[in-house]
Amino acid sequence: MEDFYRFGLALAELRREQGVSVEALAAALGLDVERVQQWETGDERPTVAQVERALRVLQADHGTLIEWLERLEIEGGGLRGQ
Repeated sequence: MEDFYRFGLALAELRREQGVSVEALAAALGLDVERVQQWETGDERPTVAQVERALRVLQADHGTLIEWLERLEIEGGGLRGQ
């Protein structure tokens, strides 16, 4: 579960960095806001296809997501203000 929590934190940070609201990301993915929020809290796992679509919406690639995961590892995994 820890890995999904960190993935969620990284996704949330990337989304905020791009200036995309959780509502806008959910709408672009055709999902409920609650689903994306569950990804960001690590309560639910997105599929590989959903991750790919989210990265396209956020105009990011796997490398960018990995960079966020590494930053969170170094910083201790805290979320900035939502």
